[in-house]
Amino acid sequence: MSERGSALLIALMSTMLLAALGAGVIVTSITETRIAANFRDAQETFYVAEAGLELSLHELMRLPEWEAVLAPASPGSVTDLDVSDEAAVRTAVLQLETDRVFGADPNRPRWVLHSARSPSSFLSDGAIGQVGVVAWTADDPWETDGDPRHDENGVVLLRVQAFGSGGRRRTLEMTLERVRPLGGPPKGIQSMAQAPPWLLDVVSWREVR
Repeated sequence: MSERGSALLIALMSTMLLAALGAGVIVTSITETRIAANFRDAQETFYVAEAGLELSLHELMRLPEWEAVLAPASPGSVTDLDVSDEAAVRTAVLQLETDRVFGADPNRPRWVLHSARSPSSFLSDGAIGQVGVVAWTADDPWETDGDPRHDENGVVLLRVQAFGSGGRRRTLEMTLERVRPLGGPPKGIQSMAQAPPWLLDVVSWREVR
């Protein structure tokens, strides 16, 4: 083989090697970009779920009794037409999952739609890529009265799910107990006359995977 042929072969092999290295760098860059975007979207969805949870807490705090949020005919405090159909589907799925866990237990939670919102309706800066936030309430399963539509111990479950395009979702659940304010007014309230008749004590908090 002549020197010219050897040089051409070396040049071709070098070009192929550099092309492979370049392709590897591009694939790695694209993969890292997607990972970063997925992480960002997951965190954004989580923060939207937290905001929806806080909003629902403030709404529940002002209710005179729990029966209103446990009734099967409860329309929810807010229903956004843009996400109402999706909320109905997710409510049905949630109840099926709950029934699968608790079986035929008459005290199993019976989820009631509390609210269905678009994030832009309560977040001032919006939420890019988010589709909706749904909140449900249910009587706690530790009661033994056999009636999940009636509360006897002042404890209910609150579950909030934020969901977005691409199947993203984050779900948070709280167990809440109603307690009467004792002593002075709660933080941020000037007088007991301005205080709600009940305060909410967070018994437990978890993210549902």
